[in-house]
Amino acid sequence: MIQKIRITNNGSYALMLAILYAISPILSLCVALMMYKNWVSQTFFILFAFYFGFQLGPNLDLMQHYHNYLDFFGKSFFDRYSDFATLYLGKEPFHIAFKYILSRVELSSRVFCGCAAAIYATTFIYFIRQFKDFYTQKMGWLRTLVLLTLAVTVEFYWYFGLRFWTGGFVFMIFYCKYIITTQKKYLFLTLTALLFHFALFAVIAVAILAEFLKNYKLLLYIIVGISTLYREVEWNLINFLSSFSIFRTLFKSSYQSSSVQRAIANRAKEYYEKGNIVYQSRIPLLMIFFFSIIILLWTKNKNVTKSYPKMYACILILLAIANFGHADFVFYERYLKFSCLLSYSYLFLILFDKANDWINHTIFTKLVLAGIFLIAFSIPLYQQRQLISEMALWFGNFFTLIPLKELGNT
Repeated sequence: MIQKIRITNNGSYALMLAILYAISPILSLCVALMMYKNWVSQTFFILFAFYFGFQLGPNLDLMQHYHNYLDFFGKSFFDRYSDFATLYLGKEPFHIAFKYILSRVELSSRVFCGCAAAIYATTFIYFIRQFKDFYTQKMGWLRTLVLLTLAVTVEFYWYFGLRFWTGGFVFMIFYCKYIITTQKKYLFLTLTALLFHFALFAVIAVAILAEFLKNYKLLLYIIVGISTLYREVEWNLINFLSSFSIFRTLFKSSYQSSSVQRAIANRAKEYYEKGNIVYQSRIPLLMIFFFSIIILLWTKNKNVTKSYPKMYACILILLAIANFGHADFVFYERYLKFSCLLSYSYLFLILFDKANDWINHTIFTKLVLAGIFLIAFSIPLYQQRQLISEMALWFGNFFTLIPLKELGNT
């Protein structure tokens, strides 16, 4: 089991990791993973993220942010905040402040990307640290596998987006803190996620809505069921309702036009026909396993979902919203993934309830979850194999730079 070795001197351990980091960052990461509960190890996760971003350089949205960053030199913060090209990449303060601060010192594209990856990793590590009181207990294989699956739910490369998932982890930091401590101030602090991406307002709104719907699980199950049916049959809800005269006048003619209907249908099929079907199945598979475990726990503990009811309600609402919005693929993937992130946070917490302890000792569940984890971990690696295939990334250091290239989607 990971974390068998006890660290008696953090200073000596940090010095050892620093030496390893200079020689081989990947080797320092492997050692840090073995002692992942230690704060020194977690610091080196962030340092490795800097190295990772430094080596890979700008890709996707981060490429646009870097080019925009070059326009910040010699300009004031407020000049940039009123600049159209800057606001086109997002009106939120975070990315503007990030680029403004870095523009005080002229940095290469590699250092810029390393800083973006390090900030992303910092928010992720602080999110995981909200479970410190739990993962510092005796874990066992099942709880460890759930924590590992939680850690790989959001793919490693989403620091390329700079804004959404960095802000997403900020939301998770305060929301999990709120769920664990029940202190209302942390629910209020989830609003800080809006500094990173305004689209996170929907997640915050769902968290607030869950406060009122936490005791209406049957209603939420029905809504999730309807939303799943809606997604699977690719049902055009507006067109269906318009077939009834009582609803016909409620919809504008534009929604009923055949061209709009075809556009909706084409968008709904594009992702499934042209996308990577294995990658598309990754998060749904994680969600199926989550609900399977909940059902299994329910067979021996009818009150299983009464633990942390607000978080559970939030999971169901986000899942329903993702299903209803499946025609917009960015929307669908983001909010389904948020539901999944909350699901495995929830599962990790309830596995420490004494009434659910029995499942930690079932071999079949461990084997299935091990398979689920391997799938969740390996698919993003395979999908971006062209990007991470350079040997210098894994066996080099800051003195052995790999050629910059764009992110592959195969």
